[in-house]
Amino acid sequence: MGAAHAGWKGALKGILQSTVRTIESLGGVKEHITAVIGPCIDQQSYEMGAEVFDDFTKQDPQSKAFFVDGNKPDKFLFDLPGYVAFCLKQAGVLRIEDVGLSTYTHEEMFLVAVAHFIRDILVLAISYLLFL
Repeated sequence: MGAAHAGWKGALKGILQSTVRTIESLGGVKEHITAVIGPCIDQQSYEMGAEVFDDFTKQDPQSKAFFVDGNKPDKFLFDLPGYVAFCLKQAGVLRIEDVGLSTYTHEEMFLVAVAHFIRDILVLAISYLLFL
């Protein structure tokens, strides 16, 4: 069992694919991995500038599918959980679950001071339950 954190920068830099390679190097089989996404910010709340959109689409034109126009000029709403699932699928992970909890719209559940701790514990707990 393991846990990895991937915000937009880490996901763009390949942390998810690297994590899958590391699991394989330790004897794991990617077809046996169950990845759990979240809690994380939801697309309706995750506004990005055009420069971030450009970074993603230059690296992989398919990533355009994870952006929709924002409410302001040159702003986009980014689907982080969708992009994470996309990266995991590209890395060969077949079982992907999304807990569907937004750290932004459910802010009361994820205060900044404890958000990282709670997120990591939830990921580990859910991963454990999926392997029972």
